Amino acid sequence: MAQSILLNLSSDNRLPGESTDDFTIKFNSPINLGDNLWEMSIVSANLWNSNPNISGPLYNNDYFSYFNGAVNKVITIPEGIYNVAQFNAEVQRQIAANGDIAANIVFAANPSTLRVELTTLAGYTVNLGTGSLLYELLGFSLAQIAAPLGGFVVGALRANINRGINNIYLRSDLIDPAGSYDSKIGSDILTDLSFQGRPPGSSIFAEKKYQMWIPVKRQQYLTSVRIRMTDQLGRQYSIRNEPLNVQIYMRPSKQERNRKLFENFATGIKGQIQNLQ
Repeated sequence: MAQSILLNLSSDNRLPGESTDDFTIKFNSPINLGDNLWEMSIVSANLWNSNPNISGPLYNNDYFSYFNGAVNKVITIPEGIYNVAQFNAEVQRQIAANGDIAANIVFAANPSTLRVELTTLAGYTVNLGTGSLLYELLGFSLAQIAAPLGGFVVGALRANINRGINNIYLRSDLIDPAGSYDSKIGSDILTDLSFQGRPPGSSIFAEKKYQMWIPVKRQQYLTSVRIRMTDQLGRQYSIRNEPLNVQIYMRPSKQERNRKLFENFATGIKGQIQNLQ
């Protein structure tokens, strides 16, 4: 049985049909952990900042309709990571491509109030109440979208352009929930990945400068490991099947090492006593 184990877990080796933000690695040969108690610590994680805030399949928040004074037309935003300015640029690009006047619909962020402001001109209106949840991202209320929006309208709520994501957690089914807590509930949280603010599409290398040891579930043979990502609300954190690589170090727990030291000490004392006899 090994004294320590380094696990290099790559989403490239995940089971078929799984996503890279929630995958399982099955070992060709089970790892013998014996009867020992083990503990684990993350060494590093490597991924891409690719979580979208607008996505039809994931969040149903990628479309709305507008009225150009004569007919209604639908705008569908490609899945991606948008700030308000980038969102507005895509909206205006599509309006122009539809043969309409792009400047007649403008979405703008007000950083002082944290609201999104909508301005429409020349009889153009915007309908955010089409079944899409885009209005939640932009901070408009249900009351506001009960009818098409026209003129100058300020979102009733603060824009939620990051979908309420404050923390990103890396989780593993190796963890004993008695050793990791999410508030007051035992959990499988391995670490918090702090990389918000990094540009969309950038490579993220999260390396832990110090080791934090978490107890591993007791098991004699380790046959597989599941790794997944969520936000602080427990929602799946999609990285759109971009690769995720995680390195974990495992060793017998401090309690186990102390027990063995005591056993070795006791055996030595016993041998000395027998020699004196």
